[in-house]
Amino acid sequence: MSVEPSEYVKRLPIGERIPFPAEGIRFPEDVWHESNRRIAQAMANGDGTAHV
Repeated sequence: MSVEPSEYVKRLPIGERIPFPAEGIRFPEDVWHESNRRIAQAMANGDGTAHV
């Protein structure tokens, strides 16, 4: 679907709009840390893999 999220949200009926409070869309810290660890490992491997 090539519709931008903001455009998609604008088309939803008012009652179906999803609230996006700033404090409600944060990833848990451990998720960020694990993701960053995998990215760092992939960069270290140089081949796009996250194998240790």
